[in-house]
Amino acid sequence: MHSMPPLPARHALMDAGRGFAILGILWLNIFIFAIPYGALAIPDIWGDTDRVSYSFNVETWRMVGIFVDGVMRAMISILFGASALLMMTNATRADTGLAALDPYYRRLLWLIAFGLAHAYLLLWPYDILYLYGLFGLFLFPFRNLKSRTLVIMAAVLMAGSIVQGAFEYSESAGKPDQPVETQSGIEPRVNPDIEASFPAGNTIDAGTTDNEDLQQLVSAIGEEIAARHAGYFANMAALAPQSFAEQTTEVFAHHFLDVVTFMFLGMALLKNGFLTGAWTTRRYATTAAGGYGLGWVLGYLSNTEFAEGSLIARIADAVSAVGYDPRRLAFALAHLALLALALRAGRARWLTRRLEACGRMALTLYILQTVACIFLFYGFGFALFGTLEHYQVALIAAAITASQLIAAPLYLHFFSQGPLEWLIRWLVRASPVAAGQPYRAGVKAR
Repeated sequence: MHSMPPLPARHALMDAGRGFAILGILWLNIFIFAIPYGALAIPDIWGDTDRVSYSFNVETWRMVGIFVDGVMRAMISILFGASALLMMTNATRADTGLAALDPYYRRLLWLIAFGLAHAYLLLWPYDILYLYGLFGLFLFPFRNLKSRTLVIMAAVLMAGSIVQGAFEYSESAGKPDQPVETQSGIEPRVNPDIEASFPAGNTIDAGTTDNEDLQQLVSAIGEEIAARHAGYFANMAALAPQSFAEQTTEVFAHHFLDVVTFMFLGMALLKNGFLTGAWTTRRYATTAAGGYGLGWVLGYLSNTEFAEGSLIARIADAVSAVGYDPRRLAFALAHLALLALALRAGRARWLTRRLEACGRMALTLYILQTVACIFLFYGFGFALFGTLEHYQVALIAAAITASQLIAAPLYLHFFSQGPLEWLIRWLVRASPVAAGQPYRAGVKAR
C-alpha cells in the first residue's frame, strides 16, 4: 500500500494501545526508582529470605522480565511512528505547502525539550521523550514508502539489534556479576559499616563466606541507597552523568536500533490497516494467539534458571542471547491485536474506555509517574528507596495504575486534553487557545 485513505484525528485502537503501554511502562520503571541496581535483577537476595517472600519476589521479577521489559517501549514506539505518519500525511495533504509541516517539527523539538527536563530536572535518566523527538525528525523521507518496504527496513534493523544483543550477551557470559548460590542460599559476608547503611528490615542475608564479588555487590548497594536518600540537588548531580550518556553515546550504541525499528513498523502497521481496525477478526485473533504463545515461551526461557548443563539450560541460554527483540515484538503485536478484538466486539468497554482516556493523556501520565516515584522513593520525599522488596514495589505500581485508570477518564470528562498535552499544543501553536479556559471539554483551539 503506497498511500492511505483519510483517517480520523483519533483512533480508538491507537489511543487504547498507547494507554495500555504508558500504564505498563511504569511496571518496569518503578523498580529502577525503588530498588538498588545490584539487587534489581537478583530478587532472591533482597529483603526477607523466608520462602514466601522469596517466591513473591522471584515471581514478580519474572513477570516483569517476561511481560513488561522492552514490550511497552516497543508498543509506544510503534504508536509514535504511526502517529507521526498520520500527522505528516495530513500536513502534506494541506494546501499551505511546507508551512503545514511546521507544527510537526515544532512538536518534535518541544518533545526533545520535555525529555531534557524529564531527565535532568525530574531525575529520570531513561526518558523516552528525548529519543522520540530526536528520531521523529528523520521520519519524513520515509512517509511514502510502501508498508512492505517499511517492514523490510524494520526487519533489517531488528536483525542488527539481535546481532548486537547476542554479541553483548556472549561478552558478559561467565563474568562474576552475580553472587554464587550455596545449598543454604546466598551468603555474602556483609561489612558492618555497609550493612548499617541499609534501611532497617531490608538487608541482604548475611553469612560467613569470603566472596569478594559479593562484598563489592553489598558495598555498591549501600552506596546507592545512601545516594538516593540524599536531597534533590545531590540526586540531580549524581544522576546527571547517566542522563548525559543516555542522550549522547547511548543514542548511537543502543537507542537507534531499539526505537527506529519499531517506529518503521508502526508506520507500516498504519498503512496496512492493522492499527485502524481494518484487519479481519481471524487475522487479529491469529496474531494475538501466536504473539502471546511465542512471547511467553521466549520470555520464560530467558527468565528461568534451569539445571546447569541440561539441554533445556543450553536452549534457554541461546534464547537469552537472541530472544529479547522477538519477545517484545510478539507481545506488542499480541496486545494491540487483543485490544482490536475487544474494541470490535464491544467487550470490556469499562476497561477500553479508560485505556483510551489514558492514551489521550499519555504524556501527562508518563510525567506524573515520575513525579510520584521520586517523591515516594528519594530522600527529599518519603525515602522508600531500598526499603521495599520486589513484590511490595509491584503493589505500589498496581495502586498507581488503578489511580490513573480512574483519574484519566474523570479528568477528560471536564477537559478535552491533559494539562501537558494542552501545554505542548500551546507551545507548538505559540498562542493561547480559548481565552480564559483553554482546554475545557468541547472548546476547540483557535
